[in-house]
Amino acid sequence: MCRCWGSWVNGCEYCSHYHSKAALNAGLTSDQLRATEDFENSDLFSEAEKSVLKYAEELTKTANVSDKTVAAVKEHIGDTELVTLAATVALANFTNRFNHGLDIELP
Repeated sequence: MCRCWGSWVNGCEYCSHYHSKAALNAGLTSDQLRATEDFENSDLFSEAEKSVLKYAEELTKTANVSDKTVAAVKEHIGDTELVTLAATVALANFTNRFNHGLDIELP
């Protein structure tokens, strides 16, 4: 879910396409995918999911995450999961930039 959102925020069509398929295979619904753009106001996401998406958004847009957002996400996940989340978002950002830099297109 956070890989999809980060890819959308970065405008990476290639990554968004493949991460969306993976998210659907992992159990995210089509409605949730469409609602991600306004996740903070959507009833389709739990508070835990909203906090993860907010963390991913902030890390993607500015490479900084506010103390408020970190505290909110830590209400739902532990330190190990937070490291995994940060690494997942960072990797998604890397692949977005890599694909943009090489002008990778969908087959």
